Amino acid sequence: MLQLNETLENGFVGLVVSLVGTYLIAAWKGATILDAARETESQTLRKTIEQLTPPNRTAEQDQKSRKVQMSVQELGPGSLIALQHLDTHERITFRASFGSPLSSTGSPLPVGMNNQEFRLLLDQCAEKSLVSRDQSVIPTGAPYPTAEETYRIAKGMEAAIKELLYPPVPVISSRP
Repeated sequence: MLQLNETLENGFVGLVVSLVGTYLIAAWKGATILDAARETESQTLRKTIEQLTPPNRTAEQDQKSRKVQMSVQELGPGSLIALQHLDTHERITFRASFGSPLSSTGSPLPVGMNNQEFRLLLDQCAEKSLVSRDQSVIPTGAPYPTAEETYRIAKGMEAAIKELLYPPVPVISSRP
């Protein structure tokens, strides 16, 4: 009977030691695995943040950005609509002949604006060097030629204008 008690006692102690040891090993390895997974996730998030963070701008880029903001603020909200429309269509051309009304060719006008209003806004943007304006005269064979003006976003101002027109959208995480 004594051997049976010792056997059961040793078996029970062995079972307890085995369970406690297994628990401690599992807790240690689990923590290590969780740390590794967390580090991988952290690195992925750092890379994503780096990609979403705009690079530092140069002094020239800052100056252009301020110029665009000040010009749009001075000219009013219509200039923002005109710039966005011009950015969408890349170029807008107006033609006029003696005795015929001013017309735009190749693209529709912004909603709620007529030719004169739109052209006036583009001229004002050109005066602020936000937009370039190319003028040409096209012979028609008639006594009066056709005058043509083509507007584009000014070279070197594209990035600053796009930044104002389409500001970066902050990323909202779905995680708590």
